[in-house]
Amino acid sequence: MISHGLSLKAQFMIDDFSFVDRHQRPAQYQKLSDFFTKTEGHHFSPFDVLINVTLFKIFPKPLYHYGLNLLLFYGNLLLLFFLVRNLTKNDAAGAMTAVLFAVHPANAEILSHISTINSVLLSAAALQGSLIAFYHYHSHRQENPAWLFLSLILFIVALLCIETSLLFPLTLGFLSLMIGREERMKLLRMTIPFWFIALGYLGLWSIMAGPGGHWSDKIQHLHLSFFNYTATLSYLLKWYVGNLFFPENFVLIKNSLPLTDSVRLWNTGLALSLVLIFFMLWKWKGTAKSFALGWFVAGFVFMLPASIVHAYSMGMVIEPHWFSSMGFFMLLALIITEIKTFIQPVILSALLFTIISYWGITSFRHHAMAQTQIGYLQYWLKNSPRNLLPSLMLGQLYGNHPDLPIPHELFFDMKAQSANFITSGQHVPAQRLLERLLKMSPDDPDILLLQAINLANENRFREALNILTANPNPHFLNVIEEIKELEQKKP
Repeated sequence: MISHGLSLKAQFMIDDFSFVDRHQRPAQYQKLSDFFTKTEGHHFSPFDVLINVTLFKIFPKPLYHYGLNLLLFYGNLLLLFFLVRNLTKNDAAGAMTAVLFAVHPANAEILSHISTINSVLLSAAALQGSLIAFYHYHSHRQENPAWLFLSLILFIVALLCIETSLLFPLTLGFLSLMIGREERMKLLRMTIPFWFIALGYLGLWSIMAGPGGHWSDKIQHLHLSFFNYTATLSYLLKWYVGNLFFPENFVLIKNSLPLTDSVRLWNTGLALSLVLIFFMLWKWKGTAKSFALGWFVAGFVFMLPASIVHAYSMGMVIEPHWFSSMGFFMLLALIITEIKTFIQPVILSALLFTIISYWGITSFRHHAMAQTQIGYLQYWLKNSPRNLLPSLMLGQLYGNHPDLPIPHELFFDMKAQSANFITSGQHVPAQRLLERLLKMSPDDPDILLLQAINLANENRFREALNILTANPNPHFLNVIEEIKELEQKKP
């Protein structure tokens, strides 16, 4: 837990810069109503934007934002302790859940971004508070409707922070697995207002920030067969769950090309996992473990639409799974508290010490790596090479900062990124990056060709031709002819 304090020394990371840029423009948000009528891309999260705008006007430095991140994180830990204790009537289970969750390196990834203040941390706190209030209302025989009203209000707050809170009514439904059949139907009926609010928000989102008839522009993988899609989902799920146990390469977004090999194997693994989940939900029915497993699994519903909107590759974003991952740690804590009756206390203590030490040290290493943006981007690109964002950000950094050395292992990635810059019309960063790469490899034909194409796109035909003719290469001939034709057509 102490290692998370290293985040106070971190710089702004990745999309934090876009937050700083747009939230410091006072003309964008003049009135309170602007936060509810103006959208951020395809997101409709007014509270997220409102709080960020306010924070950036008051606190311009990263320190204060990371400080608030930590306060919200520790607040979530306290809520998690009270939630599990209330559900299990077991102080040890609540404390163990909070400790295991606190030291896990997934939190080091979440705390490395100020953009998670509201979209992850505040929304999770609101959802936990809503869950506590809902369970209190149910367990006390619905004596005080104020608890249900409070639960609904907190759910709305979470929705206005992040869209993935839509899954919360599903989480509430899994509470029914803990209780008897008669009470189960009563509890499920109590979730109906939450479903109505979720559907109402979904309709509002579709009006305010939805694709507006351009779904085909957003869905990238309609050409995939069903089994290729599910196999890739299986691979991404295995990466995520595997990193919960052995967190060596957690990244903000994990991308993968759609799988075409071993499709049957990955689909078999996914099918067996689903069978095992249903079996354990039935086996643990009437216990808190059934709810913990359901809470954890409910978060994966978000993957179905989200995984197909990443260009060129399918992806998994860990931020929306932060709240549901609490169910994993609750389940782990409940299993550990049960097995203590079967094994020696010394062995159990050694097991817990090993887990906490391993996760804690890995969290420390992750925070140390994320102290600088360039270190974090290199780590991200290494562990998710199909993700375009770290490559884009590194290309901009290397192009704008000639003093930053480009590692030789990133030479190919930066060459590909310079081509991306050219394709997207970003000629200045392309030129800067190509000049850096040319110093590393002066005779590289790909770099020379890209440099000539970039100049030609800026109507600097003579300079482009000089580069190609000064470095004879048979592969340049067609490009030279095309550039000459463009030069002749130039008015």
